Amino acid sequence: MNLLKMLLLSFALCWGAMAGAADLPNPDQENLANFHLKDQDCAGACHEKEEPSTWLEFEQSSCIECHDEYGFLEGKWHNIKHREEEDMPCTECHITHEKTDPKEFCSDCHDDDHDAFEPLFKYQRVVETTSQFLKEK
Repeated sequence: MNLLKMLLLSFALCWGAMAGAADLPNPDQENLANFHLKDQDCAGACHEKEEPSTWLEFEQSSCIECHDEYGFLEGKWHNIKHREEEDMPCTECHITHEKTDPKEFCSDCHDDDHDAFEPLFKYQRVVETTSQFLKEK
């Protein structure tokens, strides 16, 4: 009987470990976190001085530490209203461990022809070009 319990416990532990591993970030995926790891100036610096919040998400102190108070928020694509009035965190649009398109988040609230989208596309092209350059290194 004890052998059966041990086998069931072993199976449960192995199954739990495999399920947990599926939630880990993919180191080969094109996402913001991996983009930062490839940059020698900030590689591995994210989350060094902070603990996860109660939702197991890191606060934006790492973002602000490298990107100044509002993180290069020049231009219409970073509407300060969202940051100051709505207290929107950086990670609301900049999902770090998933490949995302920030326009998808904007279009949840704004029409596709909103004035703020054109600068966003220009900025996104710069990011994509930089990402391609880093891949070729």
